[in-house]
Amino acid sequence: LKRLTELGDAQAKKVFKEEILLRFMEGIDTASRYLQKEGYLEYLSSEELLSAVRDEVEYEALKKFEKMLKQQSKDVIFPDTLDWIFRVRKGRISLLRLPGYSLKSVPAVIRHFKELRTLDLGANPLSSIPVWIGELKKLDFLRLYKNKLKSIPQEINELKDLRILELNDNLLQKLDLELPKLERFWLQRNPLKQLS
Repeated sequence: LKRLTELGDAQAKKVFKEEILLRFMEGIDTASRYLQKEGYLEYLSSEELLSAVRDEVEYEALKKFEKMLKQQSKDVIFPDTLDWIFRVRKGRISLLRLPGYSLKSVPAVIRHFKELRTLDLGANPLSSIPVWIGELKKLDFLRLYKNKLKSIPQEINELKDLRILELNDNLLQKLDLELPKLERFWLQRNPLKQLS
């Protein structure tokens, strides 16, 4: 199908894109990574990728989010598709990657992504994390490295499934964590005075 698509066969292109979208929507990590690595997602437009999000609230939030990112991060070069920003599992957003977007605050639309498992906000000039972070109950990987965070809200302790937390290279002086499933934790290069 790929070769026929490249040769201009319209029917093959339609079926090929449907198959790529179907695999992307299944949310199997190995399949999603393969599609991205091998460039298959580049055959889909941003709108086609957005159609993988079946939850109406998340779909609208993601559309607003894309527009906001492009306005807020004028220095960032965006590719033609969003495949590198998010992944979908069973029609819901499960991964959101926003490292180096010059975000000064955490976009409020993220709070609508209730099935989010991975959130990468590393390498931004964030100075705070909103208390609603605790509402993202399915989160198991949170990356907040290389920001300007001076504190982390207590609500982070509501993330009972959090396994991986990256807080290195911030301005944290005090940290109080009670995360029962935490397996990996990075905290290097913070001027910590108190850790509990």
